Amino acid sequence: MRWGIVLLVGLAGCPGPAPSDDAPVDMAPPQSATLHVTWNPRPDVLPGDVNSSISVDRVTFGIDSLRVVGDAGPGDPRTSIDHLKLEWDSSDKPDAITFDNAPPGLYSRMEWLLDTRNLLREDDPIYVFEIVGDVDISGSDEKFRLRETAQLPISFDIQADLLPPNDATIDVRVDVERIVTAVDFESLPKVDGERLLDHGDPQMPAIRAKVVEAFSKDDSATR
Repeated sequence: MRWGIVLLVGLAGCPGPAPSDDAPVDMAPPQSATLHVTWNPRPDVLPGDVNSSISVDRVTFGIDSLRVVGDAGPGDPRTSIDHLKLEWDSSDKPDAITFDNAPPGLYSRMEWLLDTRNLLREDDPIYVFEIVGDVDISGSDEKFRLRETAQLPISFDIQADLLPPNDATIDVRVDVERIVTAVDFESLPKVDGERLLDHGDPQMPAIRAKVVEAFSKDDSATR
């Protein structure tokens, strides 16, 4: 008699190999985006004519600190910059600011401080702001200079939603026309052949207010 021997191997309950701790994990790379700040002067072309009687040759602002404030993290150093000079003249204009590591989220405010230490020029003293140009007074073309030495804080509302991977841009209006058209040039004293408005002039408090008003979010910019 032949006996058939059958070996039954149960496979159903045998565990498979345990996953290795070194197995690769499929993770998408973190997305990033950039926050840009651009400067849009009024008038659109500087240096240039403001109106039929006023033209501007040079505009300079010294910024001690600038912050783009996000709702998620106010005061984040990744959207702050120190020691910045904004200058429009015959050979230059200010570059846009780029915050490459700005955290995602909604940005709702810009804050900065104009301060004297950032306007050092080789040929001039230091000023918080300085605007130089020409003005027609009673049919005579005269040079003028507006300048300030005292600190000036500026802040205004914005709205920029930074959603990676898309960048966001904040267009800032710099309304020089608002400043210079508020000046009573005829009443300014002549110093070294120029109509001069500086810190001690009775008009300066009103002009300081116009400088604050001159900075705002430019909603007319198109992209």
